[in-house]
Amino acid sequence: MKELGFVMTICAAALIAGCGTTSKSVESGGGGQEIEAVKMPAQNIIPGRSVNALPKAVIYKTIADYSDNIPLVMDAAKKNIISYPDPLDVMNSRPYMLDNGYWLDNRGINENVVFTDYTYMDYAQLQQVPSLEELQKHIIDYYPLLEMYISVSPRVSANDTQKYNEMVRRNFAGFTRIR
Repeated sequence: MKELGFVMTICAAALIAGCGTTSKSVESGGGGQEIEAVKMPAQNIIPGRSVNALPKAVIYKTIADYSDNIPLVMDAAKKNIISYPDPLDVMNSRPYMLDNGYWLDNRGINENVVFTDYTYMDYAQLQQVPSLEELQKHIIDYYPLLEMYISVSPRVSANDTQKYNEMVRRNFAGFTRIR
C-alpha cells in the first residue's frame, strides 16, 4: 500500500511540474478590429534527453532588404499577430545573409511573416514588449515575401551559411517551397 502511495505522489509531482499556463491577450486594434495573441508556456528541456522537435531551416527572399527589421508572424488572414519577440531575445537573431539575395531565418518566421519599422537595435533597447496595437502600428510590409523554402529535415547547425548557400545553388534540394 505504501508503494502505491509513493507512486501516486511521484505521478502527481510530475504532473504539477509539467503543467504550464497559456494566456490570451485581446486588444482593440486600429479601425475597431480586435488583435489577438496567445502566449504559450515555456518548454522544459531535460539535459541528456534528445529533443524531437528541432526547428526546420527557413530560407527566404523579400521584396526589399528587411534584414535589420523585426519580423512578426500573423495569422493567415494577416489580421492577428500570433508571434512576436521579447526585446531581450532579438540581438542575436538577425537572419544570415546567403547568396543571391536569400536569407536564413533565425527568428522562427513562416509564410505569414510581416516586418516592422523597428530595427533590431532599437527593439532590443525597449524596456518591455510593445502592446499588440503598438506592434500593429509599426508594420511596414504585410506581404514581403518573394520566395520561402523550409527544410525537410531539422536544422542541425545554427549558422552554417556555407551549407545553406550550397542548398541555394542546388535549387533548394532538401527543401519544400512554401511561397
